[in-house]
Formats: sequence, structure tokens, C-alpha cells
Amino acid sequence: MALRISTGKGRLTVYVNNSEDGPEYRVFSGKLGKVLPNVISISIPEEVEYIEPGTFTDFVNLDDVEIRGDVYGVQWCGGTNGKWIVPISPATLVEELKRGTGRIEIIRK
Repeated sequence: MALRISTGKGRLTVYVNNSEDGPEYRVFSGKLGKVLPNVISISIPEEVEYIEPGTFTDFVNLDDVEIRGDVYGVQWCGGTNGKWIVPISPATLVEELKRGTGRIEIIRK
């Protein structure tokens, strides 16, 4: 699975390996920490079914998100025990990802 990140000047490919200790990021062009403020777009792989809160909060200049694969809906889950569920439009997805206050679920089936 690869998450593609663009700064407008170049692309990074980030491979994510989830383990019990949390996600492990491998970046193949520079260090992710130095690149985050410059990221303007991301492309989410078709294998991704949800995005944890806070994942993209440091991506302050993010303005475009592509979700690859078949997508039947995207919803924000938050509040007490994640019981609030609200559909998200493509127009508000970027802002919700940067806000990072809830889990973003991608409905694929």
C-alpha cells in the first residue's frame, strides 16, 4: 500500500506498515517531517478503509485529496465513543482531514 504525497515540486511515496506499535512510515524522498508544511495534495490507496484522527493535522497547506478505487461514501465519526456519524462531501474532506478531530471512514462496498 502506498500513500502518494505531492508538494507541487515533487512526489513522495510513503509505504505504511501497521503494527501493534502503530504505523511505520517509509519515505523515499526526503524526511516526512520537513515536507509536511509543503504538501498540497495526497492520493489515498484503494486499500484504505479509514483514517485515524490527527493523521493529516500537520498538512496545513493541503488542498486536494484523491481517494483511489470504488468509493460509495465518506463519513466522519466522532463525539463520545465515535457515535456521531456525519456524511462528508468531497468539498469538506480536506478541511476535516486537516482538522483531525474524528475518524474518517471510506465506504467501499
